[in-house]
Amino acid sequence: KFESSGDRTYNGPLYLHTGSSINSSAKGNPPVMQDSQPGGQIDSMLAQAANDAINASTAASKLAATQSFNTIDHNLTISEGSDGHFVFSIDKIDLHGGEVLTLNGTANSTFLLNIASGLTLSPGSILLSGGLTSNNVLINYTGNGTINTSGGGNSSQIFGTLLAPYAHVQMTPGYVQGSVIAASIQLSSGANIIPVPEVTPSLIIFGFLGLLVAFS
Repeated sequence: KFESSGDRTYNGPLYLHTGSSINSSAKGNPPVMQDSQPGGQIDSMLAQAANDAINASTAASKLAATQSFNTIDHNLTISEGSDGHFVFSIDKIDLHGGEVLTLNGTANSTFLLNIASGLTLSPGSILLSGGLTSNNVLINYTGNGTINTSGGGNSSQIFGTLLAPYAHVQMTPGYVQGSVIAASIQLSSGANIIPVPEVTPSLIIFGFLGLLVAFS
């Protein structure tokens, strides 16, 4: 399902599986593409997209970690000074009061964050430095709990693509420079997602359609 509200215009198109819903009071909404009957072309396409997202998440989660962390609940910088593909195993990210996780890497590096049990920013941010760009960052959440971002004026920010095939993403509000691929998505209070080019961290390659891909 897709839910949104606030003074925000969303571009698209937005592809919805048969039976999924859109509930939006936002100023502008993307055109909705949905089959009139179950089992149509869009349902098949989204089923394949869902399967691809799950496979990408599973494959990413099995990559050997460069560094491992338990709960990240304070200001922290993770740095890699050379070019390469870097994998970080994290149990939970729980940032409050404007705390920041900074990913510092070169422009030719890719960063993969495998997060097992939780992601909350209230407010908090995942920011980049050193030349690392959003299209080279994949945040892979393998849990099924709700991912929450909150804080006035989109003070919670994520730079990178968020892949959470089993989770609900609730941005009330929040800002993502990248894409959100999740089981369900709720946007409110002016939450904003700015797409970037296709992400290719390590050996994981996945594509996305339009601004958002949501399946249930």
